[in-house]
Amino acid sequence: MSKDAEVNIKILIIISFIEGIYVNMVDVIFQPYILSLGFSMSMLGLFNGILFSGILGTVFMQIGGILADIKGRRKTLILSKLFEVLGYLILFLTLYFKNIFILIIGAILVTLSSLASPAWDAIILESSSKIKRGFTYSQTLFTYMLPGVIFTIVGGYTADIYGYEIVFMLSTIFSAIILLLEYLCLKETLKVGEESSFIKLFKEKMKLLMKIDKDILNFYCITFLDAFAWSITTRILFGIFSKSYRFTNIELGLLAAGNSLTWTLIQIPLGKIIDKIGVKKSLIISETVGSINMFLISFIKDFKLILIIYSLCAIEPCIWIPSTRKYLADKTRVEKRGGELGKFMFLSGIASLPGSFLGGLMYDHISYNSPLILTGLLLIFVVSSIYTMLK
Repeated sequence: MSKDAEVNIKILIIISFIEGIYVNMVDVIFQPYILSLGFSMSMLGLFNGILFSGILGTVFMQIGGILADIKGRRKTLILSKLFEVLGYLILFLTLYFKNIFILIIGAILVTLSSLASPAWDAIILESSSKIKRGFTYSQTLFTYMLPGVIFTIVGGYTADIYGYEIVFMLSTIFSAIILLLEYLCLKETLKVGEESSFIKLFKEKMKLLMKIDKDILNFYCITFLDAFAWSITTRILFGIFSKSYRFTNIELGLLAAGNSLTWTLIQIPLGKIIDKIGVKKSLIISETVGSINMFLISFIKDFKLILIIYSLCAIEPCIWIPSTRKYLADKTRVEKRGGELGKFMFLSGIASLPGSFLGGLMYDHISYNSPLILTGLLLIFVVSSIYTMLK
């Protein structure tokens, strides 16, 4: 491993930790915040299905993957973080102006930070040796989730006692610190082309992204279905907890803290297990656990039991995220990797838009637990698809 790669891994771990502080706080309070503005659950699902990691976010991820392969990982990360800083600043100001239009502008700018996702994955994987990619990716996830053990509770408590604006103010400050670290400390892992060839290369990359290699077509089909299944529930889950389960923001913070604690404790050991047993077995375990947890949450309302179950929900992404990234990294060449990761996220986002809106409609017109039950059933189908289709 080169000296630059070693420096990158250290900086990426620091950035992951800082990002874990404010993103975990925002994740706890954002769905209740949107509902407090008078949005219905179906509108919340639509809002999240379009913005953030929804369809618009994944369009930006697609573009970000192309930018990462043309301009480099570092420049793409810096640009996206600049958008995020401006977005959180506007969301902070929105709470004083009480203007939905300003809220949407802020949300779009935060969504533009999705440009970073393929570049982030690529720079982590390229700063690590091939045999340790699962472990290295797990290290960054570990440091991202670690502050969530405390700051999810801090976010919920702060929102209940002092208001949502403090959470957005802190997010602006921490995001700006990361921007400075990326600009001063990160080293590029990709040799980029000349500036004058940008438009030509951009068009070429767009054409390539319209094609899916036969070797990974089944993988994309499986992850598309997985994204659809999870979006039915996850984009509105804390809204359900707030509205139907009557959990306070502090209780939501405790749920997220339990999830973060579990994630923190098991991420690195699971990263080693993924490298040992392989992607296919790892993904089957991940989705099986996820399906069981969805069924349990759908029929239990006791806070203490939900706390235990939701903490165990961390097992699924702990395995799924590094496993899918490892699979793509192993199957693609370095010059196509950023774009391929962008394509992966783009297809997941397309699946998420109808899923999140469907989940909201089911909540509004059928029952509070119908989205959870449907997610559990679809995950069973995902498990069977992984077993029969993935090589």
